[in-house]
Amino acid sequence: MEKLAERKVNIFVYPRLHSKLYCFVFDENRRYEPGLREGDHYSSLILVGSSNLTSMGMALGNQPWSEELCYSVPENEMGFVEEYVAELMMHGYELPDVRRFLARGQWEKLENGKW
Repeated sequence: MEKLAERKVNIFVYPRLHSKLYCFVFDENRRYEPGLREGDHYSSLILVGSSNLTSMGMALGNQPWSEELCYSVPENEMGFVEEYVAELMMHGYELPDVRRFLARGQWEKLENGKW
């Protein structure tokens, strides 16, 4: 998550969500960012399931991977999921807030939630 945050990826934590929900919404304005291969087609991706955001959880690389339940949201349903995600973001915590609570030993503040 730290590496994603370094690349300006917004990370929100909603402790009461009992699943993993990854929303990679491609920003058309960043299509010329260094590291993106020219000519490749980039689109948004929303995944819902049990997999951790690790190479083992996402079955990347040559190492053994975990069996995971994961659902890629079809493009015609992304609008509904994005609305739900917006609600979670408004009631969740950004990564710097999470770091601060953890550093102070105040995890219970996250559990109380803002909802």
